[in-house]
Amino acid sequence: MVHLQSAVAGPAQQIISGMFYEGRLYEDALRALEDRFGKKEDIVQENMKAIFRSPSPSSNQDLQGLERFHSAVHSAVTVLQNLEYDGDLHSTENLRRVIEKLPQDMKYAWSEHAVEMEPRRASLTEFDQWLAKQVVGVLDVTNEVMGLERRF
Repeated sequence: MVHLQSAVAGPAQQIISGMFYEGRLYEDALRALEDRFGKKEDIVQENMKAIFRSPSPSSNQDLQGLERFHSAVHSAVTVLQNLEYDGDLHSTENLRRVIEKLPQDMKYAWSEHAVEMEPRRASLTEFDQWLAKQVVGVLDVTNEVMGLERRF
């Protein structure tokens, strides 16, 4: 119960404040928090907002920016899959808005990838997998450059 108390603030803390005196009320506290803050629609909406609010990577070599952006995308895709929000995963508009955040050269690379997928339609799931490979590629190049610099 102490851990739960320290993990919440504001309205969430107010909802469960009367339950802290008794450790057996932990399940009740979790249920109260889920009832108030755990609506599936709200969770999905917040995860999508996290992608749209995430700063755009400055270039295809911006490892930190790409990792941060991929983290937001991957988190949202995982939530959408787990909550079975297939419509949002396959939404053309969601995918378009996410792609808009990419640097121009990565938009072209994604477009080529999407064409290769045809006749299958691209979704956030495929975009997440593609973006993960882009991050790994930049990481590999960065590690190679760092390794070369250390040798000289």
